[in-house]
Amino acid sequence: MGAEGGEITVDLANTGEGDMRWSASVNADWAEIEGEPSGDGNASLTLVFEANTATNERAASLTIRSGDASNSPQSIRLTQAAAEPDPETQSGPQPRLSVNADDYSVSAGGERVVVTVENEGGGDLNWSVSLPESVSWARLVGKPARNGAGTVEIEVDANPEENARSFELVVSAEGAMASPQTLHFSQEAGSAVTEDPLEISADDYSLSSEGGSVQVTVTAGADMEWEAAIEDGADWAHFS
Repeated sequence: MGAEGGEITVDLANTGEGDMRWSASVNADWAEIEGEPSGDGNASLTLVFEANTATNERAASLTIRSGDASNSPQSIRLTQAAAEPDPETQSGPQPRLSVNADDYSVSAGGERVVVTVENEGGGDLNWSVSLPESVSWARLVGKPARNGAGTVEIEVDANPEENARSFELVVSAEGAMASPQTLHFSQEAGSAVTEDPLEISADDYSLSSEGGSVQVTVTAGADMEWEAAIEDGADWAHFS
């Protein structure tokens, strides 16, 4: 969205079966949902942006939730361009914050993501990175604050859930143009973890009155621990 403001339309669709009751919210006071922020089934949302008079780009998120529906919640990143700085108010070179990308896709198995930060302006760029405290499955590696160009690494754990998940990371540089910048991370859904079944060769064995032995074959997963026991009172049978 340009600095002058305006509106955009977001289409919602139920690609599955059954009823889809949804609600939407925006985490910024300079963007709002026009009309009802909730409804049923397919719909179109209109978002209205106020003009940005600051010389920094700004970002927010539109979050759409639908109970237990698959792929819920969904988070959409909203960015608005900075206003052009007034040359008469500038005193000396001004840094400009830049990152190599603002949208990252992480595999379900987890991975380490590297974000590159650069100064596309003049002067000194002192920047810092922050993660929401509510995100326990991702963490910063190394120093969360730097001076000048550099990189920051984000370690993302494997996703054990059947739904995709996401979070936002904020890169800030006080006094710099295009600051702060909000980076959106989305992780693919994982697969439900199911253990390999425990199987035995048979569940019923018959021996003659003379006694004898039987062999039971056990099949189990590589990481499965198992134990065999003879029920109490059967002192006439034992393991060999």
